[in-house]
Amino acid sequence: LWHLGVVLEREWLSRRLVRRLETLRHLSRHNLCHRTHTVVLFRHRRHLLLRAFCPTYVLTERLYQFLDLQQRDSTVVQYRARFVELGRYAPQIMADESLRTQQFVRGLRPELRQALIVARVTDLDAAYQTTATLEADTLRTRARSAEVQT
Repeated sequence: LWHLGVVLEREWLSRRLVRRLETLRHLSRHNLCHRTHTVVLFRHRRHLLLRAFCPTYVLTERLYQFLDLQQRDSTVVQYRARFVELGRYAPQIMADESLRTQQFVRGLRPELRQALIVARVTDLDAAYQTTATLEADTLRTRARSAEVQT
C-alpha cells in the first residue's frame, strides 16, 4: 500500500511538472536562450518546484521520514538510496556537506556509526565508501565463520 501511494504521488507530480514545462516551452518556443535558462532553472531549483507542486503535508511527512531514517536491517547501499531519495525533501540539510554527513551517520547501525566516528569521516562519499567496505568485510567474516562451524 505504501508503494502504491509513492507511485501515485510520483505520477501526480510528474504530470503536473510535464504540464508546467510544456507551458514554459510553448512560451519560449522561439527563444533558445530562454529555453536553456528554463532547463538550468529546473535543474538547480528542483526543490522550489517540489514546494510549488507538492502538497505541504506530503513535504512535511517526507521531511520527517528523512530525519527519522534508520538503516536497521537494510544494506548500506539500500540505506544510501533511501537517504538520497528522501534528502530531496530536506534541501537545507543536503546543501551542507557537514549536516548531510552527520544525518547519514546518525541513521547507520551502531557498529557502523562507531567505526565512522573513530575514522573521523567528514564527507558523505567517504562515509558511504567506508561503511560499504566495513559491511562487506563483516558479511565475508560471517560467511567464513558459518563455513567453519558447519
